[in-house]
Amino acid sequence: MEIFPENKKNKILFFLSFSIITLVNLYVFFPSFFHIARADHLCFLAETAKFDQFKDLTRFAYSYTRTRQLGIGDQMLFRPCLYMFLSLERWFFQYNFTLWQITSFVLHLIVLFQLLRIFYLLMPGLLAGFFVLSFSVWYLSAEMVIWHHIVGYLLFLIFFLQAFHHFIIYILDGQQKTKELWWILGCLTLGCFTYEFGLFCCFVFIAAIYFHRRFILPREDKEKTVGQFKSLWILLLPVMLYAVLSLWDYGVRMGLKIPVSVVVKQGGIWSGVCFLSVILSEGFLFPYFLKIFLNPSLRTELVFSSSRINFLKQAGALHTAGSQDIWAAINFLYLVLICLALIYALSVLIKNRRHPLAEDRSKRQDLIFIAGTVMVFFVAYMAMILFGRFSLRGGNLIRTSLYYFYFPGIFLALTMVAMLAWVRKPVGIKMGFLSFLIGSALACSTVVGVHQTYQYNKKVRGASAPFRNYVVRLNRFVEDHKKEKDFSFDVYWSQVDYRLLFTTDAEGKIPYVNNFYYFFFPRFLKTDHPKYYIVYLLENGLAAFKTHEQAKEYLDDYVAKH
Repeated sequence: MEIFPENKKNKILFFLSFSIITLVNLYVFFPSFFHIARADHLCFLAETAKFDQFKDLTRFAYSYTRTRQLGIGDQMLFRPCLYMFLSLERWFFQYNFTLWQITSFVLHLIVLFQLLRIFYLLMPGLLAGFFVLSFSVWYLSAEMVIWHHIVGYLLFLIFFLQAFHHFIIYILDGQQKTKELWWILGCLTLGCFTYEFGLFCCFVFIAAIYFHRRFILPREDKEKTVGQFKSLWILLLPVMLYAVLSLWDYGVRMGLKIPVSVVVKQGGIWSGVCFLSVILSEGFLFPYFLKIFLNPSLRTELVFSSSRINFLKQAGALHTAGSQDIWAAINFLYLVLICLALIYALSVLIKNRRHPLAEDRSKRQDLIFIAGTVMVFFVAYMAMILFGRFSLRGGNLIRTSLYYFYFPGIFLALTMVAMLAWVRKPVGIKMGFLSFLIGSALACSTVVGVHQTYQYNKKVRGASAPFRNYVVRLNRFVEDHKKEKDFSFDVYWSQVDYRLLFTTDAEGKIPYVNNFYYFFFPRFLKTDHPKYYIVYLLENGLAAFKTHEQAKEYLDDYVAKH
């Protein structure tokens, strides 16, 4: 299997496209390298601050949804791969948020690389690069890249896209390469333990392969793939393994003594929990999606919400300066061009429906089958979040969770590329006008994405700078002195006062309300006769004193001068 395109010209275009995509994304997301942790990630950092050893950290955090004490929720979820990865970052990076953010950015680039590789497998050329570039800077899904705690979704997509790449090869080669099934199995196993959508994916892949063999694969190829087809059901192993381990862990975490026989017997039922939660929905969100897509002032409110970074509201970073109707107009033009392109493609297909397909018949059928499979993934994903997540937490969750649009963006781009590959040369269609429409739409989308995503990453950087500098300098002080005998400190006074609020019950009680350093450095904090007294001033930075009187004198001198 070739990782890169075999054709020399396509290989050059591939590397050129990915280089441009990387440079554009580096420009757009560079300000985010100076963002800080937020929301659930603050809880994670607070609860893992007491661990120094990686083994202790992972033992506590691999099932974090069931061990957390701050902001308890989502206890049905089991994502050990995600929390093992976060634990690894916590162990290496501590509170160096730049390294956390760079890691998320690199994962984003890996997703883009895999997406571009799949596009070149289906339809090599510059248009594939334009699709990836447009998606990569999509404003609506930018939160996926800049929120450290949801890095698991990017990890899952890396596993999913790798599995999907092997799925395409398996389909295009007539289901004759058993090793592709093993690749799919390995990727789906990791995916299931990263994000529960992997459970859906196992069933979709099984159904897709069965449907392709039953209705599309030529008779002579079916006879060659009987042995391979019998092994298809190995793709259910990730679901069963997830069910057993998740149920067992849930029993342990909840203090239940569950016999092994019961775990194995009931594992299949437990794995259906994700599906059983798909019952009710509080609203159909596509009209709402269209509204926020066309309304930049509303998106300004949504992407960096006050519930996610509460101090940004006071800093004025959430307000739009002046009218942005031009961006709404460009977004509208993007939608119009996409619709025109789809209408044009449909008319060409109808016009050429009787065109002899010759030796390309099976490949064209495979391409439209792949496009249909992606749409099934899209529908399954939307069903899971609409009828599952949003029915439990309310449809308004979309206002503070725009990262959910990252998945639809990938699925829609995959579908478009597969359909474009379907209507291309095999039936002699001239792609000039259609490529022009699609390219123009993608250009509009890219311009909007680059401008808006960069601007708001920049605004968040400016608004979070005082707190970020405070954390960086305080962390540096702790790292430099923590090996001292009887090391301890207390913050005598600081011009930056960032208090963490954690709610754990339905009555709205807040059991923890304190400054961040109470949670980040609990082992070294001592309010009664600490070894050091910290004074932090925006102008002078951090200063440490051995006595209370010295700290007071330093602060009094500063106040007197200002």
